[in-house]
Amino acid sequence: MVRARLAILAGGISSRMKKPPEHDLKVEQSLVNDANLKAKTMIGVGKGGRPFLDYLMNIFEFQYDMIYPFLEKVPFDPIRNEKELPTAVKMMVDAYPKSLFPYPVSEHVPDLTSKSDILPVKEYLEENFANLTL
Repeated sequence: MVRARLAILAGGISSRMKKPPEHDLKVEQSLVNDANLKAKTMIGVGKGGRPFLDYLMNIFEFQYDMIYPFLEKVPFDPIRNEKELPTAVKMMVDAYPKSLFPYPVSEHVPDLTSKSDILPVKEYLEENFANLTL
């Protein structure tokens, strides 16, 4: 038994971001290049090219021995060829109903799923987080 905590920063491999855009994008080529080469959390949509990761709170913390068996068992998504963390979490909660404690937060979360989302997310971050410092 491993007595350790496991923190997972959920970001996926950005398979939908790698697809060609459905229409012309009005965004800098450097951001399109980022989208093609990097995980979406590392695309520099923030002020001064800061990565999207700096603005996210999509983090899970688990006991290693509790979540790991479900991470092993969760099947790969047939379309995206990725394991889906929400599926593993659902499997864990189905097996251990009181094992998850959510922190309730109610705020807008910008959606950076595909290349067409880059410009709206960049504009949202500029408007709402212009003075953010880390």
